[in-house]
This record gives sequence, structure tokens and C-alpha cells, in this order.
Amino acid sequence: MAFLQLPTVSPIGRINSKLLIPSFSSLRTCTSTAGKRIGERPKLERFSRSIPKCCLAGAETEIDEVTPNHVAIIIDGHRKWAKSRGVTVQEGHQTGVNNWKHIISRASQLGIKLLTIWALSPQNFNRSKMEVDFLMRIYEDFLRSDVKELVTSQQDIQFSAIGDKSRLPEYLQDAISYAEGLSQANKGMHFILAVAYGGREDIVEAARKIAAKVEHGILRPDDIDEATFEQHLMTNITKFPSPDLLIRAAGEQRLSNFFLWQLPFTEFYFTPKLFPDFGEADLLDALASYRCRYRGFGERKGIHE
Repeated sequence: MAFLQLPTVSPIGRINSKLLIPSFSSLRTCTSTAGKRIGERPKLERFSRSIPKCCLAGAETEIDEVTPNHVAIIIDGHRKWAKSRGVTVQEGHQTGVNNWKHIISRASQLGIKLLTIWALSPQNFNRSKMEVDFLMRIYEDFLRSDVKELVTSQQDIQFSAIGDKSRLPEYLQDAISYAEGLSQANKGMHFILAVAYGGREDIVEAARKIAAKVEHGILRPDDIDEATFEQHLMTNITKFPSPDLLIRAAGEQRLSNFFLWQLPFTEFYFTPKLFPDFGEADLLDALASYRCRYRGFGERKGIHE
């Protein structure tokens, strides 16, 4: 039986070691992010490890070669995690938030320029008052403790929050302003916390702002194009508004009203790992998958037919 060599991700984040697995007869070409043919891969087979299929047959991609500018994470699975362990939902949420600091710090070390974590949607406010109030409190603690440490450390993290902040309690709004103020002059990785954020709401609010400018003669209808619209979205605070990579935890495979405008050319990575268990190795797996993908942005130039 023929064998294929799989590159694996080492603890320091480089695809270097090889893993032998049985080859399959149904193969198709794999292309790298640069659009070059790098080997053959099984068409439908699945493997127990989350190794990118397009890295089969010895792709020689270095972890630093193609780093996404903007990575966004949809956190999920806190309730399932708590239920599986017989603990409270609050403990599930707290464990998840405890992960944020480590993921933010590692993302910065890996050269990612912008990390967005979607913490709360408008629809999440329909949960019990006890659960929502608990989330507000642990988010405040995170901002005043972990974010404070991150933005005042040598990593020089920038911090911003997006979403309908009017829905947040005053103490959390104050904590957001405090953290944003601390990092105002920082030049390191930008960390955005999306809280009370919804993609539809973002688009509607942008449309309202543009309509108001047209009404007051600041804009003409003919002036409105995609760039104009994008400038009125909440992600206008960064030069990388569209994520290169979206990671969603807990096996869910839907957007759930997140970044509906910003994701047309984003690469998706779905992991079954519940977010309270999501760690550095899972982030490296997602980045390894990203680096083995071809991003044509609607073009077919360089793709092996």
C-alpha cells in the first residue's frame, strides 16, 4: 500500500515533521495559498486528526509564510461544556473567558495584526437575566484585569469594542472606555471585542447614517459605493475590516448574524472543540489549515485545473 506524508504542526508552530498515512485512489490536486500545486489529497476521506487535507504529500509551508491579517473567532459550546462536566453554565462561561487572554497573547506572538472575538449578539440578550448579568460582570472583570495587563505589557496590544453599547450596563460601558483609553497610543496587535454586536444591525445602522448624510446634502446617491458603505460599518476602526480567517468552535457551521458584510472572501474553519477547551494547539491547527488554502478572491488565476 502506498503512503502519503503529512506535515504536522510542532509546538513552536512550524509545519515540519511527517506523519505517514495510507494513500487513497481518489485524489485531486491541492494548491497552496500562493496558487501553486503542492501535492495530491484525498477527495472525501476524513482523518482523526485535524490536519489540513491540502497539506498532504509534503507541503513545505512555513508557519510565518502566510499569516492572516485578521482572525475572527465565534465562541460557542459553553453550555455543552458545563453540562458534560456537571457544573453550572456560569462556570462554562467563566472558563471560556479565562481562555481569551492566552489566545490574544498567542495571536499577537504569531504576527496576527487583528483578532476579533465575538462575545455577545443582540439575540443573546433573550437568555435569562441571571445569565446575561453574569456575562456582563465577567466581561467587566476581563477588561479591568486581563485587558489592562495586555495593553500595558510589552506586546502593546490595542483594544476596541464594537456593538450596540447602549444595551450594556453603565459599569461595562465604563470598563470598555477605560480599556480603550489605556491602549489608545499602542501599536501592537489590535484586539476587538464584539459585544452586543449583530451583522444585520451593523448594516442597518450604516444604511441609516448614509441616508442621513444624503438627506442633509453631505452625500449624493451616486457617491454611495461599497467603499462608502464599508466606512460606515462598525469595523471602520481598522484597516483590516474583513477577516481572512473565521474560526467557529463547538462544531456549529453557521454565521449566526456575525460580520454579514465583512465575510465574502473569508476562509472558514470549524472545529468540534468546545470553546472552554479551545487552546493554543487549536489556534495553530486553524492557522495551518488557512495556510494550505488558495485564496483567489473570485479569480481563477494560478489555479491548477
